[in-house]
Amino acid sequence: MAQLVSDLKEWFQTDQAQSILRAGLVLLIGLLAAWLVSRRLRRARKLHAQHSMVLRKLLGVVILLVTGLWVLRELGMDLGVLLGAAGILGAYISMSFEKFLIDEELCGMVRKILTPEEVSDRTLQEQVIQRVGAGGEFLSQPETLERCRTEFFATQLMRALDFNAWKTGGGKTTAERAGDLLVKRLASYEKPDIDPGLESDLAEFVRSRKG
Repeated sequence: MAQLVSDLKEWFQTDQAQSILRAGLVLLIGLLAAWLVSRRLRRARKLHAQHSMVLRKLLGVVILLVTGLWVLRELGMDLGVLLGAAGILGAYISMSFEKFLIDEELCGMVRKILTPEEVSDRTLQEQVIQRVGAGGEFLSQPETLERCRTEFFATQLMRALDFNAWKTGGGKTTAERAGDLLVKRLASYEKPDIDPGLESDLAEFVRSRKG
């Protein structure tokens, strides 16, 4: 028994144990955060029931996705495979251009969430707070109009609308909107400059693997 306790103490001091403990703590915090957000939105009286449900699901997915990526990083796993998996279907059996665009948007959301907030005179805008004063509003201030163009992540495919607004707007699913965006993306594609010899070698490599 004493030997077992000694082995456990020694193991807890290893880098592997520290990584597992950090990953477990991150997972616990992520699950707790998702539960608290869902509970708070469910009790929000100012939100329409449909809006509350959409927000709960969207924020829950984003929180769990970020938590999962963070856990994998703490465990020392290489995320290169995951980051290169946009558009992949059926465990790399096939790929979808539409799913690539959907995954691209999800990655954009995660990157925005993980971007640290800048705390400086430029972002705090103390002079604006003093200018507006108590009882004023910030929406019409030029600083707000300037920063709102970049501070929000504008989605192209996902919509947080209630059912009636979604139906009135055409009722298209995310996959259908991705198909529409794909047509525009392909139409605007411009082939980058590439050395003819390198392009020929790449084409031959692809043909040899297909054969």
